[in-house]
Amino acid sequence: MDSKRTDTDRRRFMTSAAMGLAAFGSGGLTLRADARPTPAQGDADYAKRVLSLFGQTPEPVVTEEPIEVSPRQGRGPSYLPRAPFRGKVSPMMAKGVPLFVQGHVWGHDTKQALVGAILDVFQASPEGVYSPGGDDWSFRTRLLTSETGYYEYETIHPPAYEFPAAGSGRWRSPHVHMVVNCPGYAELATELMFTGDPKADVDFVGRPSELVKTPEKVEIEGVACERVWFDVVLAPR
Repeated sequence: MDSKRTDTDRRRFMTSAAMGLAAFGSGGLTLRADARPTPAQGDADYAKRVLSLFGQTPEPVVTEEPIEVSPRQGRGPSYLPRAPFRGKVSPMMAKGVPLFVQGHVWGHDTKQALVGAILDVFQASPEGVYSPGGDDWSFRTRLLTSETGYYEYETIHPPAYEFPAAGSGRWRSPHVHMVVNCPGYAELATELMFTGDPKADVDFVGRPSELVKTPEKVEIEGVACERVWFDVVLAPR
């Protein structure tokens, strides 16, 4: 197989997706007028409980109108700082359906894409386990948005898994964690979820509709893949 052709095909595939919340204005890309800040997953009490495990203090809860700024949650017990910067979340040859995620990070106040925002992305392995860091950063990465506020990464569709720490029979439906930071904006810890996944009806954390996306089914070089556009909107501090 021609590796140059494969790379070109993948790049063409990634850049041919819909524009999500983007609109074209006189100054270039801008945020659609009807867009709202991306909702966080969970509540402030959850943030305080989880972040206390890491000796951290959560940011104050944003006090703007609920329709614009949704409640935020902590980063979750599986978050680890200082993941490597790279565009691929899953290890090479990881088992599962390849998943391509792309989007923009926006500032809700300016309606402009945010350059240099940092995204911490992490998820469970196919066995439902989070890597411990140290010498094992599998299924974890950090990304920087480009000069147009754009990001993209490759992974595999995450699994559902049982969460015994929350009580017997507590499940999480498949999800990808995303913790987004940019100077001048409140940190956002949120999750990307999917339609049609197992345990969606019993996810004990909840599944806000704004975070649930329907993957586009595509085929690349004979391999069944999925693609999702997931824009993130940050609220100012």
